[in-house]
Amino acid sequence: MAAEEKPANEPDQSAKEQVQKEKEQKEDAAADAAREPRPDLQKPSLPVVAVCASAGGLEAFQEFFRHMPAHGDMAFVVVQHLAPESESHLPELLARHTEMPVSFISDGQRVQANTVHVLPPDAELGIMHGSLQLMDPIRPDGHDLTIDVFLRSLADDQRERAICLILSGTGTDGTLGLKAIKEHGGLALVQDPDTAEYPGMPRSAAETGLADAVLPLAEMPQRLLAYEQRAVPPPAPAAPAFPTDRLNKVFLLLRSQTGHDFAQYKKKTLQRRLERRMTITQVPDVDAYVTLLQRDPDEVEKLFREFLIGVTQFFREPEAYAALKDEALPALFVDRAGDEPLRAWVPACATGEEAYSLAILLEECKEAFESTHTIQIFATDIDDHAIEQARRGRFPASIAADVSPERLQRFFVQEDHTYRVKEEIRKSVIFAEQNLLQDPPFSNLDLISCRNLFIYIDTESQKNTLAMFHYALEEEGILFLGPSENVAGLTDLFVPVNDKWRIFRRAPGKTPLWRRQAFLSRPRPETGQREAKTETAPDRAPHRAERTLIEEMLLDHFAPAAVLIDDNYDIHYTHGPIDRYLKVAAGEPRLNVLEMAREGLKAALITTVTGARDDQETVSQDGVTVQTNGESEVIDVIARPVATARPGHVLLVFDRITPQPKTAPPAEGAGEEEKPRVEALRRELSATRQRLQSTIQELQISNEELRSTNEELQSSNEELQSTNEELETSREELQSVNEELNTVNSELQERNQALIKANNDLNNLLRGTEIATLFLDNHLNIRRFTPSTTEIVNLIDADTGRPLKHIASNLRDADLVEEAEYVLETLNTVEKEVQTDDGHWFNMRILPYRTARNAIEGLVLTFAEITDQKETEAELRAERALARGIVNAVDASLLVLDEAFRVVSANHSFYESFYTDAGATVGKTLYELGNGQWDFPELRELLQEVVDGPAGETVTYDLEHDFPHIGRRTVHLEARLLEVDDESQMILLTIEDVSDR
Repeated sequence: MAAEEKPANEPDQSAKEQVQKEKEQKEDAAADAAREPRPDLQKPSLPVVAVCASAGGLEAFQEFFRHMPAHGDMAFVVVQHLAPESESHLPELLARHTEMPVSFISDGQRVQANTVHVLPPDAELGIMHGSLQLMDPIRPDGHDLTIDVFLRSLADDQRERAICLILSGTGTDGTLGLKAIKEHGGLALVQDPDTAEYPGMPRSAAETGLADAVLPLAEMPQRLLAYEQRAVPPPAPAAPAFPTDRLNKVFLLLRSQTGHDFAQYKKKTLQRRLERRMTITQVPDVDAYVTLLQRDPDEVEKLFREFLIGVTQFFREPEAYAALKDEALPALFVDRAGDEPLRAWVPACATGEEAYSLAILLEECKEAFESTHTIQIFATDIDDHAIEQARRGRFPASIAADVSPERLQRFFVQEDHTYRVKEEIRKSVIFAEQNLLQDPPFSNLDLISCRNLFIYIDTESQKNTLAMFHYALEEEGILFLGPSENVAGLTDLFVPVNDKWRIFRRAPGKTPLWRRQAFLSRPRPETGQREAKTETAPDRAPHRAERTLIEEMLLDHFAPAAVLIDDNYDIHYTHGPIDRYLKVAAGEPRLNVLEMAREGLKAALITTVTGARDDQETVSQDGVTVQTNGESEVIDVIARPVATARPGHVLLVFDRITPQPKTAPPAEGAGEEEKPRVEALRRELSATRQRLQSTIQELQISNEELRSTNEELQSSNEELQSTNEELETSREELQSVNEELNTVNSELQERNQALIKANNDLNNLLRGTEIATLFLDNHLNIRRFTPSTTEIVNLIDADTGRPLKHIASNLRDADLVEEAEYVLETLNTVEKEVQTDDGHWFNMRILPYRTARNAIEGLVLTFAEITDQKETEAELRAERALARGIVNAVDASLLVLDEAFRVVSANHSFYESFYTDAGATVGKTLYELGNGQWDFPELRELLQEVVDGPAGETVTYDLEHDFPHIGRRTVHLEARLLEVDDESQMILLTIEDVSDR
């Protein structure tokens, strides 16, 4: 009995499936809960509007609040970059333009409706359950992250009720915060960059493609009021979803225009974003919105972008990346062949932050292990706009909040207000457009990082994707999931490395399931049916157990013995006292019913089974005598065909016949005349039995031959099936390789287009500057040159690649080869003026050719023509010589003074009359000459009168004074103000000795 009761105590298979489904439902609910609004974080329920700006913010704030009514039932938080040491009067300035109360934020203050809260200087701001929290500012590398820090905090706290306005400012502040607002379903408005005093901030925010509208400031208040009036709170869990037919229409319109099917995405998530677009477009119901989609292709594109919002950041959950680096990545570098690249895949990569984070992590591990392996990362996404942004590799300066200063310095280049990924990281990542749910995967991967996808797709798609990942990964490959994602339902395919941070390793020896779509596409019951079954199961379980027990007892006592056989007569299942009719045959044990049949039963088995299979109906043979343990027993043999997964299954039933009472034997002498006939019948029966036995033996031999043939056919079929699977695997691998080649080709085409554009820009720049330019390699061979270079060096197009020393130049006194060799040896820059044989002058500069990695790969020679300048200089020298000769020929002493009364020049008469020279005169003030002999009040007043008077007016004065060397003399002074140019003036002072007059 113990053996019979054991199956009853084992878990029912349907119960296992129910437990697994409930587990999956809980995990889906947990993932949805991470995206759903939390009631405790929705206090207060009013919208919170973050108004953000930096440079030019005051004028933008004033214009916005001038148009914003005071009864909008919204709370406003003004965030602006302010100097830490400055005293801000922003509340007083804004109060003049709005009727709402305006004040600085105090720590812990709750946001209030129709109130303007202003961030004070030298503080960062966060929000927790509707309370504003002031904190000390953190400025990594000098970057002010106040705006992005608050917008992220606002998005986490208020979710759908969070609104951000990005106004005038420089740099890229607010871009990452806007992405966080959009990730949580909030509203993002951006000032039109053309109307902003400083367009940097709004332009960077608009280029993300995530802004709900880009508007002039005057139109923003009305858009806010319309949004708030149309906005509805998130539906309660019991609220009905959109009708399936309406959603299908939306999906159809999206697929027709974009080619992407969203039917496998979670309906609740899509419904929330669909409701949001309806609120923004102000349509009354989903039918009207479907009509809008039919008429407006731009709205289809906007809805597509809304569905695809995949906000990411560098090193999201830093502890997870640290665990990946410490616990999983080292295994990828150990025992790896030197020429074997390390391949990784980042599906749903969004704008590339996750892919670049992984590339940085792998590069750090590569350096730590002193590895030479090539790192190749494929990053794919369905959003072509996001892929285009990722390819640029340029991110806002506010990523300094997520990336350590060491990594910023090591892997990024700062350009203006952005950070650009260095070439060594950029070239290891290949970006491509791909639909993960439809397109084939990559193969032979060592690592897959998918951290922001499963929260958007349904359970069946998650399983299919996980099976695809299992197929794509190499043995012991690593799978890195997000904190709200798991491998539920396929736990046997992946072994946890770090369960907390969702790091898994591909289980060895497991056959890939990705090709078996039926395994992953089994039908699921509707939600209502599943819930009804779950609710009634506890009440019905005890009654079901009692009924099952009674049925088993009745079957044991009253049901006949039976066996289930296949098309080869092999037994699959037995029931009842089957040992009365079957016995184990001698030799190798086999479960063939013909070999185990007791005497008298075999012929009946063949007859009934054959008839049941041929006619597909129940066939019986009554009154079959069977020898059972030395006794005989009369039974009915019944054969009934059974429909199973494989044809030919038959249920054999051995039904015992109740023995009748024995009658008295006939009299001894009765029927003597019948004895010969009875004997003949016995002989005939014996012959028939012999023929039957012979036929049975022949049938058994034929059956054995057929079995052997069938086994050969099965073996051949298995070989063909194995070959087919190998071909299928090869086809899929070729498809994956083709996809990979297409991806690389797409990347190369992008780079080729960029190179062509850069080359065209360079050529036009060189032609536009009209500067002759010559490029040489490290061996002083000609690489390229501009057309104007041919006027200086005798070059033709065919000279590319020839040594410079083979080319004759038109320069008179310059050896280009010698100068180039000097620069190549010393890496110093040579600059000198050179003249050609036809008399033209050029400013020649020779400098090293440096690559982006600061490597020297040749020289650059530039020749800027300065012929006109040289001619002008010669003319000026001649004019100056002439003027100097005229001045020196004048008998009177002349001095030229600047506005500070310093001597600019003097003539020979002055030097001779006052016994001095140029060294003691030029550059000194007039009052310092001759130990102060010219320093007296009358002269100072005279010169000051000249400076204050109009230009060209002459002021005279007669002066009697004792001069060293010449004694007391009377001199006549004339001073005149001369305008040299618009900004400078000179004083001409004439000194004439009139003592003898």
